[in-house]
Formats: sequence, C-alpha cells, structure tokens
Amino acid sequence: MLFRVGALLAWAPEPVIDPVQSLLGRDGAEVQDDLVNFAGGKPGQFYGAEIDLRAQWRFLEHFAADLEGAVMFPGDALEDINGDAAKSVLLTGRTTFFF
Repeated sequence: MLFRVGALLAWAPEPVIDPVQSLLGRDGAEVQDDLVNFAGGKPGQFYGAEIDLRAQWRFLEHFAADLEGAVMFPGDALEDINGDAAKSVLLTGRTTFFF
C-alpha cells in the first residue's frame, strides 16, 4: 500500500486583472476603481489552496490500483463581485499493468 498527501498554495506576482472587462466597465474617473478579475470581482493575488490525496495498492506483481482525489479552495483572485468562488473537486481511479 502507498499513501500520499500533498498541498499546493498559489499566488500571482501581481493582482489578477481581466483587461477586456476592465476596459468595458470604465467610468472615466480613475483606472483603479474599474479593474476586475476574470470572474468579475475585485483583483486579488491569491489563487487558492489545493489538497491532494493518493492511495495505491499493488497486487500480483504486475498490477496496481490507484485512487486519487483533490480539493481546490479558491482564493481572492477567483472570487466574483459578491466574494464567492466555487470549490473544485477531482476524483480519479486508475488500474495499471506493468510489464
């Protein structure tokens, strides 16, 4: 049996901005108050955190069965105008034959 756990945190070097939507929403006063991210929310730098899990079972010398999962907790760079962002979940099963 093999078990693995991992975590990933991701940041952008600058606030994430959608140039097209920011340009379409400009009001002519200041540029900074017109900027939005790709979901329509305020620009942010933190993409979010991801937790990964894996379990593997090897059997009969040439076979393996894997079950992997991940959960993404979005940060402020992915939030909409209301401050909401959808969590993402992935679950994968795999069998492998080694020769």
